[in-house]
Amino acid sequence: MKFRMNLGVVKTIIIAIVLAGALALAALDIAMLAGAKGVATSMPGVAGVSLAAAVIIAVAACLVLFNSGYRFKEKALFVVLGVFWDKIPYENITAVKEDSRTKDIYILAKGKQVQDGIASFRISVAQKDVDNVLSAVREHLPEMIIEVFESEDNRPKKQ
Repeated sequence: MKFRMNLGVVKTIIIAIVLAGALALAALDIAMLAGAKGVATSMPGVAGVSLAAAVIIAVAACLVLFNSGYRFKEKALFVVLGVFWDKIPYENITAVKEDSRTKDIYILAKGKQVQDGIASFRISVAQKDVDNVLSAVREHLPEMIIEVFESEDNRPKKQ
């Protein structure tokens, strides 16, 4: 099962701005290399390097936007962010917790080495996918008890 990572509005806007900037820079570099009137360059090597960097940034931003998520596979949970991924074997997962107030899901897992200790991370998915993620957890970890807790509401109270 695959679930898309919810990056949030602010992070999505920042990544979109980076993507737009990289594409604009790539277009300018292409125009420079083509010798367009008013933007021609006498140093095509610099424009070529700039074009390569802009393409790499644009591809990385697209991958983060469209290839980030959680994949429940046969033997492990894969957390993917662009081209980077972490594999968490199900036997390393020690606890699964759900915040009843915010519907956030937290997974606690042992590290690869003893000195790594226990790592905790939040599964960040859209609210509509929370029940499906919990179903996938129950399917792949049938013995795991999903602990439900209520976090404190630290927002300032309106008067």
